[in-house]
Amino acid sequence: MHFAIKTEDLVALNAARDAKKLEQLGGVAALATALNTNLRTGLSHTEMMTSFESRKNAYVLRSLLYLILIVLVRTSIQKQR
Repeated sequence: MHFAIKTEDLVALNAARDAKKLEQLGGVAALATALNTNLRTGLSHTEMMTSFESRKNAYVLRSLLYLILIVLVRTSIQKQR
């Protein structure tokens, strides 16, 4: 599954709770579209029938890659000390 918004942009938007930035991105409707979500009906029936497998895989893969990056950076910093 591909999302039209980068994970880090979504995290930053949420952390800052910046309504102006949300509007610059096109508002709630555009964000829902970027996340493959329908504001009226929610997640698709097709996704529900597959237990949201593709959506979970997209999030899990990104989270795992981020965790690996953090471990590598911390290991590198410790070796430099």
